[in-house]
Amino acid sequence: MKRKLLFFALLFIGSLQLKAQNTKDPYLPVLGENHIWYMASRLEFGGLHIYTLHSTDVVVYDGIEYIRIRKDDDEGPIEAKLREDIDERKVYRYNLPEDIVLYDFSLEVGDFFEYGSGGFYVDTIEYIDTEMGPRKAWFLSDNTSGNYAPVWIEGIGSIAGILTPNKQPNILWWDFPELLCYENDGNIEYKSDNGIAYGCQLESISTDELDNRLKVQIAPNPIIDNAIITFSNPFHNNVELLVFDAIGRLIRQLSTTTNNFSVNKTDYPAGMYFYRIQNNQHIYQSKFIVL
Repeated sequence: MKRKLLFFALLFIGSLQLKAQNTKDPYLPVLGENHIWYMASRLEFGGLHIYTLHSTDVVVYDGIEYIRIRKDDDEGPIEAKLREDIDERKVYRYNLPEDIVLYDFSLEVGDFFEYGSGGFYVDTIEYIDTEMGPRKAWFLSDNTSGNYAPVWIEGIGSIAGILTPNKQPNILWWDFPELLCYENDGNIEYKSDNGIAYGCQLESISTDELDNRLKVQIAPNPIIDNAIITFSNPFHNNVELLVFDAIGRLIRQLSTTTNNFSVNKTDYPAGMYFYRIQNNQHIYQSKFIVL
């Protein structure tokens, strides 16, 4: 009798596990042939660097297949060699002595993703709209300052580019690339706001226009007593001001529906600060100095 009960208990547990596997969301792979990531990044001394990353040919190392990622075209320089474990839902980058995990799409909310000397927690997982319909997206935050917020999209990778899973895109700052568009076998499947507004290769926008579509001004700067940050806000939309210290920590966050913010010297010790003005369409970033 006990053996029968044990058999049926094991059978029941097995059926539950099988049911869980069958109801798990199907996985959409990131890698494949003929994928193109259209990228933009700010150059260190100004201007924009516009380029593409292509998944091209397959190469084998130690019996393992990797897809080569080339820059600009199918014959361009090799930027990385990647592989994907469909069952684990992970993407790896070739590295010696051990491959690096670039993405782990099996993570749940609250899980920690170790990357480099730090890592990220999964804040939320939700569906976002893309050119091909809703896609599952992972919203992460770093485990130190909370100022970096990478976003991964299943089947695409990071919105900062396939090779930068650890960054929040911002082409107004140096070394924070943005994925403008993603193309799979000739079909555009994703566009960022900049990709939608200005095209996948930003052909119709100048650097100056990209820098200051909000027409932001601050005076005086450096700040001796008080300063005013003004900007264009004709429809009284909600606009945010975020101020960061010299090492990138968020120290002040304000919002308004007017067209200005006041900066009072008494709120800031002497030094240099970075600030960001943003609404639901545009972002402007610059710096001010408090004497």
